Amino acid sequence: MKRIGLIFSLTVLLVAMSSMFVFASGLKLDSTYPTDGQNNTSIENLGVKLYFNNEVADEETILANKECFAIKDKDGKEIPIRILTSPEQEGIVMVLADYSGDESAAENSTYTLYISGEFMDNSGSVLGKDQEISFTTLNQSRNMMINMGMMGVMFAAIFFVSQKAMKKNKNDEKDQERYVPVNPYKESKRTGKSVEEIMEEESKRKAKHDAKVAKKAAKHKTEDSDEEDEEELSVNTYKVKKCKPISTVGGKTKSGMIEKAEEKAKKEAAKKKVQNYKKK
Repeated sequence: MKRIGLIFSLTVLLVAMSSMFVFASGLKLDSTYPTDGQNNTSIENLGVKLYFNNEVADEETILANKECFAIKDKDGKEIPIRILTSPEQEGIVMVLADYSGDESAAENSTYTLYISGEFMDNSGSVLGKDQEISFTTLNQSRNMMINMGMMGVMFAAIFFVSQKAMKKNKNDEKDQERYVPVNPYKESKRTGKSVEEIMEEESKRKAKHDAKVAKKAAKHKTEDSDEEDEEELSVNTYKVKKCKPISTVGGKTKSGMIEKAEEKAKKEAAKKKVQNYKKK
């Protein structure tokens, strides 16, 4: 019995001590969003979400905590705020900037939330000491420059990939133009045709491929030749398919030149004929 009484006494003592530690813990701020010192926070929804360890959503508690918060800009100017709580989410308080007028939060600017040590929970426990959470809003100008730079890099990457794909397609076309012989024995086994039939078909395929390649090469050669000829021509020079006499377009040579040349040729022929006769 003494042993049982001792165990019971120790149990009661432990429970009592646990209760003392629970009540001694009081109210405290567990975490915030944004955190103290955080950068690039929202400009449109300027404010801080607070997570406390105890319930703080009773009407009396909300009324008592109404003057426990303040948000100030970097110059110490206090801005209008709204305080929101939710009975469904225990221990959560949202302190938001109230920009209902023409004013708005500044970009890349530091704001500070001040929390009074008199802030209390539903049971009347107080925070005990003043706390501050500072945060800096988003630098939109710098982010815009970064985004534009990223877009430029992205477009450059797309251009590079597209050029690489085009080059690959050209290489694939060249590979398709290559003649790749087949193994007649394997092909015969695969298709059930005789080796002779396979070799005959392969011969025709090769001849057709060679003719296609030769035709393409001749076409490229002709085009290259035409381009070279066009480059060599001067501004007032024209290319014709074949030479024609000037008379076809109504032109004439210098007066008497052709007749004199023909008459001279006849005389020389007659003179040569006489000389040959005398030698005989």
